[in-house]
Amino acid sequence: MPSSNFDVLLKILVLGESGVGKTSITKRFCEGKFDEEVKNTVGVDFLSKFMEVNNKKVKCVLWDTAGQERFMNISSVYFRNTAGIIMVYDVNNSSSFEHLGQWFEEVKNKTTEGTAPSVVIVGNKKDMNHVSAIEPECVESLARKFGDAKWLECSALDGTGIETLFTTLVSEIINRLETTPKTEAQKTWNEKIKFELPPKKKGCC
Repeated sequence: MPSSNFDVLLKILVLGESGVGKTSITKRFCEGKFDEEVKNTVGVDFLSKFMEVNNKKVKCVLWDTAGQERFMNISSVYFRNTAGIIMVYDVNNSSSFEHLGQWFEEVKNKTTEGTAPSVVIVGNKKDMNHVSAIEPECVESLARKFGDAKWLECSALDGTGIETLFTTLVSEIINRLETTPKTEAQKTWNEKIKFELPPKKKGCC
């Protein structure tokens, strides 16, 4: 699709421990399928999809990052011009949730206040267990550290919650652009993600 056919180009970073299903989530969203034999990501993979949110045509470019410990200290290049971040954990693996704290430090250290990305925390693999191993209060506590980030659960296997996940994040980004006062830093951020809000039409008196 030519660039003139979308209003918003958003770079979205997908973070989390190895094996939580980051690649499965991105493939389910972008390609509508689940691959039983997904290989571990080495470095970063890219996928994209067009969607319509808040009456805006949006192109999402997903950066699916490696979760192995040797890739934990990822380059600041990954965060550059990032509009949104999806933090993924496995609802059946408390260790994967605890490691989100380390990813939180990465985000905090490599982004600038005022231009920091919007964040959604998601627990994957809810199809495997009716009761999550992580208490909702724990997720809510972590979400507050991300500035009252949204959080939800999903299943890349059967697709439950996947559309909601991305719609929630993209809506949050667009709403933020529409409501946040435009400081110089915010203007720069808007330009870098190739999106400036159109002027509001004046109503008839």
